[in-house]
Amino acid sequence: MVAVLTVLSRRKQNRYWTSTSKNETQPDFTGANFQGANLEQANLSDANFLRADLSGARPLDADFSGANLSNANLSGADLSGTKLEKANLSGAKLLGANLSGADLSKVGLRHAFQVGDFFPDAIGLTTEMLKEAFGDEDTSLPNGVTRPVHWRNREFWT
Repeated sequence: MVAVLTVLSRRKQNRYWTSTSKNETQPDFTGANFQGANLEQANLSDANFLRADLSGARPLDADFSGANLSNANLSGADLSGTKLEKANLSGAKLLGANLSGADLSKVGLRHAFQVGDFFPDAIGLTTEMLKEAFGDEDTSLPNGVTRPVHWRNREFWT
């Protein structure tokens, strides 16, 4: 696993996965355990992390644009400055995740679960994107983004 992470971290940020045959697929990390992994500056764009455990991971400034992170566990992950543009975070657990400065433009957040003070300077986050996500009264939002009515206090989720 260390060798795989080393190779991924060396990929150029503007290089995308390319297919050489119609049977070749994007990198598939379905259900993989990346708990506590250092993924700093890794280019993981368009990769599949369905149900993967990235809890406590440190993908600072990594590129997850277009990645499938649905139902992934990102609890406690430090996603500071991470590029998540057009990523699918549907059903993801973001409890205690740090999204400071993360690019959330056009991210799918359906049924994503976020609690806490971790959205204040996220880029590209809109009120519309949060309508199908879950959060609480302690979740800070960027200026101009309205807290959805269904977000209740923390006691509601525990």
